Amino acid sequence: MRLDRVKVEVFLPSLRQALDQAMANPGRTSWVALKTSPKDGVQVGFKLLGAKIQLLVVYLRRPGGPEHLQEMEALLQALGLSAITIIPAKGNGVVKRPWGPPSFLVAFVPVNWHPLPQPLF
Repeated sequence: MRLDRVKVEVFLPSLRQALDQAMANPGRTSWVALKTSPKDGVQVGFKLLGAKIQLLVVYLRRPGGPEHLQEMEALLQALGLSAITIIPAKGNGVVKRPWGPPSFLVAFVPVNWHPLPQPLF
């Protein structure tokens, strides 16, 4: 079942734990697998990039099925995050698979970014 069709709040403790782990270890990806139904699930990854302007990268992967933009939006909304952009991406994978490389939805979320003040005139 798609992530936007279930109560994402049920998964918040494990998502927060993975997010905290990623924030504590910049540059390393922290993954969590979420079972959305007995036969289906998604994998969510978090990675913190940058030193001055930090960027949180959120990965969403659905093994054996297509990822939907609504799933990523529901995930970000439940975590209270707002993405700059969400793009589809293909991974390299450790093992070459006959059905092709893994696919992801990737969201870029600013962490400590503050827009420049607007001019008064």
